[in-house]
Amino acid sequence: NYPVAPAEDVRTPDLKKAPKLKSTAVPLPYSTIKFNLFLVAAHEIGHVLGLAHSSDPRALMFPNYKPIDPDDSPLSEDDIKAIQAIYGPSQNPSNEPVKPTVPKACDPKLNFDAITTFRREVIFFKGRHIWRVYPTSSEVDMEPISTLSPLLPSGIQAAYENMNDQFFFFKGNKFWMIS
Repeated sequence: NYPVAPAEDVRTPDLKKAPKLKSTAVPLPYSTIKFNLFLVAAHEIGHVLGLAHSSDPRALMFPNYKPIDPDDSPLSEDDIKAIQAIYGPSQNPSNEPVKPTVPKACDPKLNFDAITTFRREVIFFKGRHIWRVYPTSSEVDMEPISTLSPLLPSGIQAAYENMNDQFFFFKGNKFWMIS
């Protein structure tokens, strides 16, 4: 996608003046680089809102991408101060962060979006969460649905495992497959 310069435009003496670059960096194969689209989008939205890059490595606006658990707040104090410097503080500040509601397993009104078995586990889907019941234990683990795949949406309506260890998840007229 870069324009190609005609040979007559390339001047050998100018190229000799160019510094010699030596790099010991090894590029990572694409498959080992994982990006959280939410965090990348939030960083870019920060720019749209007027934020510059931060020198704080914990900040969402730090120029180099680093994975952050999206269930944690990705905003550092530096990010918050920078946005408040532009738009002012919240009109209704709260000292406590708003946490997502987590369904209670013992709620008699609790119903599930979907229930299925995966590799002998029973999985219950509800909103952004799953409950796992393992065949070797009576323990029930509740986890974010993203532990199955970060691409899965909340509110899965049906799920199925085929004989080839492929998992299919359905919501509306869309489906996702994990193998």
